[in-house]
Amino acid sequence: MRYRYNFYKAGIRQMIEDWVLDDCQDEVEDLVAIIQDIIF
Repeated sequence: MRYRYNFYKAGIRQMIEDWVLDDCQDEVEDLVAIIQDIIF
């Protein structure tokens, strides 16, 4: 389960980095806040 969670987190991080490279900074910050609410 822990491995699966870490894999999931890595996937999210990769998606966020892709979005940042696409210059969607504001949307990324909103999304990160939502994701953190869900995970934590």
